[in-house]
Amino acid sequence: MAVAGIDLGIAKVAISVLDGDSLHTYVRHSDAASRGSQLFDLATYTSVILSAWQVPSGFIASTLVGNNTQYSIQLAQTMGAVLSTLVSYPVYQVNVGTWKKEVLGNGSSKKDRVRAWLEANYPAYAVSCDGDQDSYDATCIALYGRGVLARSGLLLEELGPVPH
Repeated sequence: MAVAGIDLGIAKVAISVLDGDSLHTYVRHSDAASRGSQLFDLATYTSVILSAWQVPSGFIASTLVGNNTQYSIQLAQTMGAVLSTLVSYPVYQVNVGTWKKEVLGNGSSKKDRVRAWLEANYPAYAVSCDGDQDSYDATCIALYGRGVLARSGLLLEELGPVPH
């Protein structure tokens, strides 16, 4: 059973699909002329990837509301657009601090810590991320999702080790 982790940006989506012990990463940057076209592009791309893998469960990082209101609004737009195309898939939103705490052991870990942890614990997965920080995040979100599904009894043992 494949598990997807999704990390969003304003004009970018990173998707990591764990299938057995294999990792497949996908990154889409949209430079569409209008915001509507950009959102459509990112949402459609995400839907196509999850459909191609027949992903039964996906986990997506929740939108953070921070000091930069404009950034937060645009990130929420991306989240809404992506979720609107995934109505036939169970996609669970997960707080950034929650997945970081479970996977890395520290909910306030910075991006360099995410990369270092993945390189140390899953070096083959880190190579698949090809230096893209959003792919590192998406991969850790997928690992978090694998752990959630394993604890719930929905995940087959053949998927490999669950992070601890």
